[in-house]
Amino acid sequence: MRSNGSPRLILAFLETTVMVSISVAISTRLGMLPNLVICLSIYVLGHLVPMLAKSAMGQIAIVAFLADLLAAILPVLDHFNIYGPIATGERVPLVYLGLAALYCLAYSSLAMLAALLLFEDRDLA
Repeated sequence: MRSNGSPRLILAFLETTVMVSISVAISTRLGMLPNLVICLSIYVLGHLVPMLAKSAMGQIAIVAFLADLLAAILPVLDHFNIYGPIATGERVPLVYLGLAALYCLAYSSLAMLAALLLFEDRDLA
């Protein structure tokens, strides 16, 4: 019998990779405490924004606009959440893992590019 733990570990690793790349980008300009607060906020919002965009509060124009804006800028960390299929014993398709890995690669690459651009003009003297 095959364990369902490995897809969960893979997706947790991908989520951690996205958060680490964001943290590295932020750390080029800010210290440890602001970096920690911003990363914690991004983590919470990354899990809540998709629900906010789909909720009944989305009927209000400003809330819908802010939810769509945050969903476009922040990482959608809900892609790495598969607790439902694991709890019901369903198998996680490899295509889903591949798409999540592609999303992780794209978002991490953009965050690392932002880190490079932010670090490029930094005076180290």
